[in-house]
Amino acid sequence: MLLVKENPDLVTHFCAQLGVKIPDGCAISLGSEDANDLRPVELTRDRTFVFTRPDGKVKFAVCLEVQLRKDGSREWAWPLYHARLRHDLRCPVAFIVITPDPAVANWCAAGFDLGRPGLVFRPLTCGPSGTESISTMEAAKENISLAALTAMDHGDDPANRPLLRNLCTAIDSLPDREKAARYYSLVAGSLSLFHPGCGWADHSMAAGSRNGLKR
Repeated sequence: MLLVKENPDLVTHFCAQLGVKIPDGCAISLGSEDANDLRPVELTRDRTFVFTRPDGKVKFAVCLEVQLRKDGSREWAWPLYHARLRHDLRCPVAFIVITPDPAVANWCAAGFDLGRPGLVFRPLTCGPSGTESISTMEAAKENISLAALTAMDHGDDPANRPLLRNLCTAIDSLPDREKAARYYSLVAGSLSLFHPGCGWADHSMAAGSRNGLKR
């Protein structure tokens, strides 16, 4: 996911929010997205983040998946992603699913039976109810990626219209116009799919900014 790839500290935020303890003194970096075996089957994770100590020893990893809708194939692929990453890195691995859809969040949180009594693969799930709200202009500018995720999750609530305005202003403050355009595109795409009535597309500031970025 672009928002997390451009701001890996979001992974640390999600881990703290979900009660996952990261070993002290580790630096985070983007890991491989491939989980390929020698057999002719391709397995590609959304994003992998590796926590490494100054001596180079890998101490922890996070496999982060973004899931927009229920997909039965994930039940079989996700446990394999988790096991393969743990095997490759020889460290504990947290598997986190981010979704803007409450139904998908509930589906993930219910877990997947692995066949042995009590053995269930249950991803850590961050859905709309678990996403921290970024309500001030200062907070939005300080962490635009998290503000964008908040808007994507809570944009349908009329009480959060100030959140959309703050996000627009924060995005407009970015000196990198291509990056700003990507933020607008990601947020607009998510809101139009999950919260079409939120008013983002008709928001004068958002519309004007998008038009300006296209020129």
